[in-house]
Amino acid sequence: GASLLRVGTGFLLAVAVAVPLGLWMGWVPRAFNTLNPIFQMLRPISPIAWIPLAILWFGVGDLSPIFLIFISSVFPMIVQATSGVHTIERRYLRAFREQHYDFLRNYVEFKQRLQAVLDAKVTSRR
Repeated sequence: GASLLRVGTGFLLAVAVAVPLGLWMGWVPRAFNTLNPIFQMLRPISPIAWIPLAILWFGVGDLSPIFLIFISSVFPMIVQATSGVHTIERRYLRAFREQHYDFLRNYVEFKQRLQAVLDAKVTSRR
């Protein structure tokens, strides 16, 4: 019971942070250029290496394991969400821009990007 709650909380927090941040980094080149080097530096750090910091910051209660699950999940999700947005074929986006369907274009672009992110996430979970 308690372990499942910790895993679920840490994972849901990671999804809540990573998906919007990854979408934003995929859409806005300046955000990507600013944040990507930071995430690429922190991503290879093993979750085990974060244990002393988690205990110092959050103590030995439930927050430390939640933080560790969050840290171990959030960086791969951000990378996959960003790469999912970057892999959308530009010809689809150009086709909608040429048609001048602003509302439809924004909606379809959002759906395409979200689908690309979800596809990348499913691939990364294998």
